Amino acid sequence: MNEIELPLPEFLSSGDEDSFFAWLERIPAFRSSRGLGEILIVELADVADDDDSLRELIALFMRHDMDASALRNFESDQNREWFKENTRAYWHKSVFGSGKQQTLKRHVAEKAIKFDGKFSPAKIFSRAKKIAVETPAAKKRRKV
Repeated sequence: MNEIELPLPEFLSSGDEDSFFAWLERIPAFRSSRGLGEILIVELADVADDDDSLRELIALFMRHDMDASALRNFESDQNREWFKENTRAYWHKSVFGSGKQQTLKRHVAEKAIKFDGKFSPAKIFSRAKKIAVETPAAKKRRKV
């Protein structure tokens, strides 16, 4: 049995919260969850030997913008090739990257505070989309 502790994700509505827990409970290795303040404690069967459960956990963490570094503890001989050694996988930096890895949402929120502290959530989201799609070449063209 494995137990992971993580901060509760930010839910945008009660339906969003219901969807999160429904998805979590459908993961084959899921056993139970309980809250402790702002911390969610999740009990799982041996995820290291269950590729389907690990893939679902990765997707859940990515979808809800959660710190996926807790998942690195589930690396095993059985999953190492697709899970850790596949450095091009969309989750790799979030799971195995340095401790300074940030989600795009957190990065943009921090930048908004540094600029003037007056950005609204809508402006932060708009800026996040621009950062996500704007390449250095596009930035250069925009400045011309």
